[in-house]
Amino acid sequence: MSKVELSQFMKFVDSPFHNSHEQVKSLCRYLISLYPRWSPSKLDRQEVYHHLFPKAPFKDIVLRRIQSKLFKLAEQFIGYQEFAQASTNSDLYVLRAYQRRQLPKHYQKKAQMTQKKMGELKQKGQAFYFDHYLFQEGQNRYLESLHQRNIEPNLQVLSDSLDHFYLLSKLKCCCAMMSYQNLVTIQYELHLIEPLLSHLKISWERYPIAVTIYYFALLTLVEPEKAAHFQQLKKLLNQAIESLPLSELQDIYVLARNYCIKKLNQGEDAYLEELFAIYQSELNSGSLLEDGFIPPLDYKNIVAVGLRLDAFDWVAHFIETYQAQLAPDFRKNSYQYNLAQLHFARKEYNQVVLLLHQVEHKELFLGLDSRRLLLKTYYELEEWEALEALLLSFSAYVRRHPTVGYHRINYLNLIKFCRRLTMLAPHETSKRKKLQEELQVEGKVVDKAWLLAKLN
Repeated sequence: MSKVELSQFMKFVDSPFHNSHEQVKSLCRYLISLYPRWSPSKLDRQEVYHHLFPKAPFKDIVLRRIQSKLFKLAEQFIGYQEFAQASTNSDLYVLRAYQRRQLPKHYQKKAQMTQKKMGELKQKGQAFYFDHYLFQEGQNRYLESLHQRNIEPNLQVLSDSLDHFYLLSKLKCCCAMMSYQNLVTIQYELHLIEPLLSHLKISWERYPIAVTIYYFALLTLVEPEKAAHFQQLKKLLNQAIESLPLSELQDIYVLARNYCIKKLNQGEDAYLEELFAIYQSELNSGSLLEDGFIPPLDYKNIVAVGLRLDAFDWVAHFIETYQAQLAPDFRKNSYQYNLAQLHFARKEYNQVVLLLHQVEHKELFLGLDSRRLLLKTYYELEEWEALEALLLSFSAYVRRHPTVGYHRINYLNLIKFCRRLTMLAPHETSKRKKLQEELQVEGKVVDKAWLLAKLN
């Protein structure tokens, strides 16, 4: 909990409505007094017990019971906090209470206010449509409880709201399932997907944008060969920036990005500009941020895409402008590594070496990428002795880190082909051609394009 939450929690525990045990209050107050250091000596069980019962002998079972009660109060508190933030959802419980207590005037007034509040919401995603369905279900129960046949019990609106929630949830789930099975060897059964897609094919335009955008996102996974699906998804994405909750907007951007990456891996280079445009849109909308920071991997990928498009000035501006939005733990290393990438693309190799020597290799893949970039830089500078020493240390680094996983062979192949390349003289045409043929058929090698370029 934050400092503010701890203060609120203490008030929660002090309230006789929630808690009447004085020892639980004392334990909570004592623990909060230790914030934020949480001194181990002060948290010793006998020390805590002595604070609660100064003159009594230590009884562990008594302390455990007090702890258990405080823990249950903490769970109630964080649950209440979540409930309180869902303003519309809490209104639904009030409506349910009015109906159960048979207070029709109060119900009608609250229902009007709730409906108005829901209509004013700009962002409408899965949670909204679930709440909207629950509201309409409550309206249906209320109207039927009046037992007046001349009043239509809200059935069409109830059915439509259920369709919106179900379709959005089903499409979202299908997208997640298809994306995941593309990454791992697992095969899901996507029940009802065929009738669902058949229905939406002829009627998608009558549904809210949250439904239609997931429909076209799913089509990019089901029929990736049809570029029109991606173009429609991109069009809807531009329209949905203001109307989708952040988490769902991020989901759609990831699906769009992955589609472009898959196409690039299939050799369709035109999707590099599409990917670049998606990243730029994410930056402009603020949807790339996680807890207020840009993930280091996305920061690196944006730089890589921009450099492949020779957008050097844009990349330079991005690196400098957005370094402040990297988490403090990653900021310095990510900034220096990506700045080194820019200097390499500009063939300013001496600057690359200076920057990479300042990068701390705390994170495994940053260590791999830094060594990979340094390898290419030494080659370009014709620093053969430094390169040979790096090839040896790089190989050892890869082999002694089991968490490299399936990437291991990719990096070891880079080292192997680079070493063989350095041993070839320019006039050894037949040997160079043989190495080129071997490299072209090898599917698992980092920086394959760079190696081929050096061979040529």
